[in-house]
Amino acid sequence: MEHFFERKNGRKLNTYSFRRLLTRALVDLQLCFYRDTEDGRKPYFVLRERWDGVWYWVHESPFVDLETVHAGVVQAYHEVVVMAHETLKHVQAIRGHRLNLVDLGRGTLGSTSFLKGFKKAEFAKLGRLPNTMTVDQTLNIIRLALYSEHYMNEEFQNHREMIDWEPMVATHFYLVYVDYLRSLVHLIGKLQLLRFRNVALRFPVAQEADQETVGNLTGYPVINACHEQLQTIHKRIVSVHGVARYFCQP
Repeated sequence: MEHFFERKNGRKLNTYSFRRLLTRALVDLQLCFYRDTEDGRKPYFVLRERWDGVWYWVHESPFVDLETVHAGVVQAYHEVVVMAHETLKHVQAIRGHRLNLVDLGRGTLGSTSFLKGFKKAEFAKLGRLPNTMTVDQTLNIIRLALYSEHYMNEEFQNHREMIDWEPMVATHFYLVYVDYLRSLVHLIGKLQLLRFRNVALRFPVAQEADQETVGNLTGYPVINACHEQLQTIHKRIVSVHGVARYFCQP
């Protein structure tokens, strides 16, 4: 996480100007996430947590007739929003299961500021994304998802110091926390992809860059390494949590 949130180029993820830059090609666009059918709401996307997080079906969406390069930007932006929403759902899971140690009045200024914004947000109630959203509405979701890193890191640090929690409760926290990190890493990957596709839209020659060059510019080697480590950690925590639940059953 330090690679994207602590270094100079990482802190740019949390700036308003950076988020606005990402939406330059999406002015007045109405984003579409679901459609109503006789069988209920159907998504234009599919979640793929163990792979790349999410895939938005541009070819089955209202944007199917866009030029290829512009459609790539639209696809990447929808995927960014979905992953931002999934990231915040894990934050809500921590708080909904009462696994949190940080709250308003019991945390750093950064965490308190995040929690105030999070509690005002409609999706703090674990609601699904609406069928459609404006770009301005989605920017708030992206902003909160990125700001959540500070709050969740503080939760993690506080939990490391707790030695009297029951094993089932402690492992439950770590299980949700790792799921949160996986979603956050997916979000960062989608943001980096969106950055590149915005560049390609303005400078078509960028599409000719080889995969290694693109990977180095977007930080994908680091992102992929994070995925692999989190997958390994997740498997271990699932096993430990399962054992803890078994022995804690009445």
